[in-house]
Amino acid sequence: SCSICGTGKTSDVGQSVCLACLPGEKLVGSTCVACSAGKYSGIGATTCTPCEAGRYQSVPGQASCTTCPVGTHGAEEGKTSAKLACYDCTVGKYSAALGAPKEANCNPCAAGSHGTHPRSNSSEVGCASCRVGRYGAKSGVASADECIACEQGSFQDEAGQVSCKPAT
Repeated sequence: SCSICGTGKTSDVGQSVCLACLPGEKLVGSTCVACSAGKYSGIGATTCTPCEAGRYQSVPGQASCTTCPVGTHGAEEGKTSAKLACYDCTVGKYSAALGAPKEANCNPCAAGSHGTHPRSNSSEVGCASCRVGRYGAKSGVASADECIACEQGSFQDEAGQVSCKPAT
């Protein structure tokens, strides 16, 4: 006698054993079908899951997605390539996190410093101190031009400061 296979399982005609669909596949009717690029699945799946923001999958039939590299962030799910999934943290921001899912995961350069280049993975790489005679009151600024010159009657003899000192 025939019996119905459980969820996510199938068998060939005349077989008495039910087999689960492999990772990277989903059950459609009585056939296991590869998940499309941008999606993945585990064993015995009936659906394929879109890659989360900050991850992508360019190859069909996969059990997992590839993580975006440090210095980048994701924005949307279901992407099929790093170019479509992974956006650079902008100049003035950095991220050491793999697979950061949104731009808010990019950290701003601290006040007293400015950005040096995009896609940075640390403040040491992506941020530099405002030079002597200037200061940085805001975090996350993109260029040395945004460091403010000390006004007449004040000075700054140290790099990387958030204000100027009054002249005495």
